[in-house]
Amino acid sequence: MIEKKDITLERAVLIGVITKDQNEEKSKEYLDELEFLTFTAGGYAVKRFTAVMQLNVLPKKWTCQILKPL
Repeated sequence: MIEKKDITLERAVLIGVITKDQNEEKSKEYLDELEFLTFTAGGYAVKRFTAVMQLNVLPKKWTCQILKPL
């Protein structure tokens, strides 16, 4: 007899980073790959975000600003 199992998938929030060396298109490509890897690992993406990373010159700290949800 075949048993039916309820499988619970893990939830994930994916965040891509846009830097001076990585544009929005490349970040989206990486998020697509990460979403596929999440699925193959037994999860699913609940939400995707893109953030812009900028370097503040005076305090020498990285800051992150959420650009928009995808």
